[in-house]
Amino acid sequence: MVVGSRVLLAAGAACVLGLFSGRAAAEKVIKVHVCNLADVPAPILAKAIKEARRVFATAEITLTFRDRGPSQKFIFDPHKAPTDLFVRILPESLSARFSKDRTVLGFAQPVGEREFPYVVSIFYARVWARAKEAGLNPAIILGHVIAHELGHLLLGAEAHSLRGMMRCRWFADELTAAVQGRLLFRPEEAERMQAQVAERVTAARAKPTRTLLPAATTNRPAGAPPVSLFHGER
Repeated sequence: MVVGSRVLLAAGAACVLGLFSGRAAAEKVIKVHVCNLADVPAPILAKAIKEARRVFATAEITLTFRDRGPSQKFIFDPHKAPTDLFVRILPESLSARFSKDRTVLGFAQPVGEREFPYVVSIFYARVWARAKEAGLNPAIILGHVIAHELGHLLLGAEAHSLRGMMRCRWFADELTAAVQGRLLFRPEEAERMQAQVAERVTAARAKPTRTLLPAATTNRPAGAPPVSLFHGER
């Protein structure tokens, strides 16, 4: 690990493998679709997913993952839309469309004022490079980056904290905590995320909508605030 290196998690205004039973369990489940546009090797992606699930499990939220391969655009079940989230893992050629600053590692996509955010993008080559620079397992760091960005979808723009998974700046201590399994959501964040999941379930039942996963472009809704950016500084 490089002494003094840090990861900065910056959010703009846009910006779990537990065992449950019965209806309460179903209402804590979020389905995550992974679009692996960066061709991340299967063992690395599997480990990253395992880490993200573990982190959310501590918040008593179950993540179920579906591998969509390199798909960018498809229509999913409209009745389940609010509880379906999307992780786009982008190659550098697409990452550069959003930011040429290689310290930026990903972002959460903004949506309209009355919509639930549901898409995050991860800049895989940059995550991998940052992990290697620090002498850490890229899969574990990727999993925590995914967890942080999914956290933004459930916690909102003002989600950064002074410690834990949603801390704005990750120094050596936070990176070490990640590889040791200690970088987690705080209890109050877990409660807020559980409430958000419940709200999404209610919305899914009341107002199903047909939703199309946006392609990996820089287009944003008219009047939308800046995207949430995740920076990793050298």
